[in-house]
Amino acid sequence: MRYLRIAALSIALLFVFAQADAQQAPWTWTAITGNNGSVILPYANSPTFNGDAIQAGDWLGAFGSNNEFCVGAILWEVNDPPQLANGLTVWGDDDQTTAVDGLAGGEVIQYRLWRQETGEEHIAEAVSYDATSSNATGAYVANGIWVISSMTFIGGDPGFTISGIISYANTANTPMTNTTVSLISGQLIIASTQTSPTGAYSFENVENGEYTIACSTEKAWGGLNNTDGILVKRHIVSYSGFQLGEFQQKAADVQNNNVVNNTDAILMQRKIVGGNTNAWSLPDWVFEKPEVVVNGEDVTGVNIKALCAGDVNGSYTPPL
Repeated sequence: MRYLRIAALSIALLFVFAQADAQQAPWTWTAITGNNGSVILPYANSPTFNGDAIQAGDWLGAFGSNNEFCVGAILWEVNDPPQLANGLTVWGDDDQTTAVDGLAGGEVIQYRLWRQETGEEHIAEAVSYDATSSNATGAYVANGIWVISSMTFIGGDPGFTISGIISYANTANTPMTNTTVSLISGQLIIASTQTSPTGAYSFENVENGEYTIACSTEKAWGGLNNTDGILVKRHIVSYSGFQLGEFQQKAADVQNNNVVNNTDAILMQRKIVGGNTNAWSLPDWVFEKPEVVVNGEDVTGVNIKALCAGDVNGSYTPPL
């Protein structure tokens, strides 16, 4: 054990102990109480918040076992070698005063994180120490050294899941494999994923907010036939009250001008026979583009249909 302590002390010599400015810190504590210990926080084992390393500018504080009073804190920073870690001085109780101003012998050190990004505090969920530490529990002893192996904080909005299935709008509901799905906030794509062999997709850890889901694929185009042109003409004149569904109209609008008219029907017929289709400007594939609101819970069943441009009757079976 003696050699382990010596090793820990040798490692500590490579660490710089931050001189925290108590006026800037989110907590106050009493320093120079007559005894203290050292907590070493290697960069390789940086404390984490929701799975990510804490950020420069965050504060890490040590507290008594009742978590009511601070016994030391550091402003987290990451410096270039040879510095390998941050060091936190924890102060023991001054036995020359009646006030409790530090840790008593055997009192377990607790930790809090103050996040600069949110101004919120979080209590450590789990802490483990390296075998070179004075003890494995963080029980305070004067001149003790504790080397952190892991320190975990959890808090804030953990994020939610958006999920669904993308399929072709045919009678078989053929799954749209190898399709790119993008999650959009405003004009910004914040995440992208690929569909599974069943056409399923999901986005994890999505914050509350309003989103749009957009899709694209490199699959071959197909499915256009004479029936599609006939259905478009029936829609235009409302033959016997017939109307294409909203998504079918999107596939029929091959001019891509938000209107389904005779020109679209003519272009579809021309494409079937290999004629001039210069005015055809709709991309080969169209997808529904749902808007999703995340508000404190997962959003599942956001299913999306796909069609090839012009395949109004959904006769195509896309390759898997």
